[in-house]
Amino acid sequence: MKRTLLATTLTGALLFGPRPLVAQEHQHDPAKEPAKKRGAQEEQAPIPMQHDMSKMQPSEKGKAMPHDMKQMSGHNMSHMQGMDMMSSFAGIPMTRDASGTSWQPDSTPMHAKHEMSGLWRVMQHYSGFLSYDNQGGPRGSDQVHGIGWYMLMVSRPLGRGELTLRTMLSPEPLTVGKHGYPLLFQSGEAVNGKPLVDVQHPHDLFMELAARYRYKLDDRTAVSLYVAPSGEPAIGPTAFPHRTSALDNPLAPISHHWQDGTHITFGVLTAGISRDKWQLEGSYFNGREPDENRWDIDSIRLNSFAGRLSYNPGSNWNLQSSYAYVKSPESLRPDEDVRRTTLSASYNRPLSEGGNWASTFVWGRNSSHGSNTDSLLLETDYNIANRNTLFGRLEHVVKAGEELALMPTNRKFGITELTLGGVHELTQGRAYQAGIGAAVTFNWKPGDLDSLYGKDPMGVWVFLRIRPAPMAH
Repeated sequence: MKRTLLATTLTGALLFGPRPLVAQEHQHDPAKEPAKKRGAQEEQAPIPMQHDMSKMQPSEKGKAMPHDMKQMSGHNMSHMQGMDMMSSFAGIPMTRDASGTSWQPDSTPMHAKHEMSGLWRVMQHYSGFLSYDNQGGPRGSDQVHGIGWYMLMVSRPLGRGELTLRTMLSPEPLTVGKHGYPLLFQSGEAVNGKPLVDVQHPHDLFMELAARYRYKLDDRTAVSLYVAPSGEPAIGPTAFPHRTSALDNPLAPISHHWQDGTHITFGVLTAGISRDKWQLEGSYFNGREPDENRWDIDSIRLNSFAGRLSYNPGSNWNLQSSYAYVKSPESLRPDEDVRRTTLSASYNRPLSEGGNWASTFVWGRNSSHGSNTDSLLLETDYNIANRNTLFGRLEHVVKAGEELALMPTNRKFGITELTLGGVHELTQGRAYQAGIGAAVTFNWKPGDLDSLYGKDPMGVWVFLRIRPAPMAH
């Protein structure tokens, strides 16, 4: 039954592939016109083709448009709408926006389907993996499952600002199940009153239900308000399911709950201000992790806070730093609050021969009851001409015994994990990308854990991945 539904889900994703916009350039050579006619046109001061239509109010666009532009073909108008859709807001290009209100490098490719419906810009994103996962050693197991998400985003001008509505849904409550999928040394959240250990929990059906309004103070400055019954507060880098450096890697990081583990939070308010390359944000949110019922919206209570500073020094870079007080994140340890600090750097470079290279470095620290535990992550995704991809992730995280169901509970265990993998694209020139891939994970841990995990436990994944083809910037 589950496999049939997985196939149906993936087939549906194929049907949502983006249709390319086709445009014909308007040819015009003033040198071939009589001088008298050129002079009359100069007096009329027509708006040039490269004028930024996104900076005009909807009511002004028709008035300001010269006669020859009004006579353009439907294809030309579609091209103008496409340019308008890819324009920036107060100096922030669309490609900079990532999960929640986080930023990524401006040069990041967008795997999405987009179109216009009146004043509304409509974008659809999705990513899906149908996987066989085999984790070795006494604590390992194997499973066939489906992981992924689908996002619908609509936005439109509103006054001097822009309104954006987003919903993101995951099939994992059905295609993974509430007990999660096998992943050695992973920890976080609970089922039936017991902690989830050596498995990755499924994401909730409602990964995001959010609205954001950005108001332009001038051409380089904007303020924003993000309101989400389910969303992502201003903590850490772009969440791993949406980072380009993790685009082809189906595994969740084992350092997830030290870095971006709050990316699904039931109750978020975030206010921010941006100017040019800088963004400063503050969030008031619900600190509790999602419960084991993955189908609903959990109780919303605002009891935690966070702040984040983001900086894009160039088109290929994003830097961020954040600090958060997270109240009672784990239901099994309700008296334990966490203070989380993160630093990250993301780099993205489009390749001249086609394809893209993205990398991310993250440091995250959890502090609780006077004890600190740290994590480091370095991951990369090297896509060659949109045909083959090599990816890797190296992590080191320090976890307490209680997080891994080990004794003594207050002992700290240093875990290192290395994942290497690759993907071959099965489709070319389509609105979607389907690829087949594999990955292997190597784990290093203290020697006295050999009896529980085996001496050199490994994990192996084989998977089919599907997503939209990258849009042209």
